[in-house]
Amino acid sequence: MRVFAALPMPSHVLDAMQAWMEPLRREHPHLKWVGRDRLHVTLRFLGDVGEEHMDMLERAVEECGPGEIGFELNRVGRFRRGRRGPATVLWIGGRFDPAVEELALRMGEVPDGRGRKGRPGPFVPHVTVARKRRRGGEIPEELPDFEPVAGSADRVEIYNSRLTPRGPEYTVLRSCGLQR
Repeated sequence: MRVFAALPMPSHVLDAMQAWMEPLRREHPHLKWVGRDRLHVTLRFLGDVGEEHMDMLERAVEECGPGEIGFELNRVGRFRRGRRGPATVLWIGGRFDPAVEELALRMGEVPDGRGRKGRPGPFVPHVTVARKRRRGGEIPEELPDFEPVAGSADRVEIYNSRLTPRGPEYTVLRSCGLQR
């Protein structure tokens, strides 16, 4: 299974993101827009792993037990290929309770499918909303502001991501409450 752990977004936050994305989808059809059912904050991507890795992820959530993680999504950002390369990912982020970093750090102790621990760079909690296609137009530099929306995550979901010609299909394998 191709496994990752993420914070699902509450319905009202998904509604706000969809409202912001909808006119942009029409204006920029050359981008790969993420569907509502795939909007989340990724905490750890493990790749092809077995059941024991999901057990380790679940234990990391239980040991951290941060309670609900509050956030305010209030800005639009881009990840670039290299320092000056083209933008390849468009995301919405903002302020998150510090507990999200502790949770991501603990999950980073679970080895991925290649046996590696940790993250390739600093943890930037965000929701990916679009990606640049291999061929096609660029992610625009000028985009409308995202109207701030607050919410909280009360669970971590562990997903299987199955790649298909239409894009990834996510199946929730486990749902772990963030109770204290």
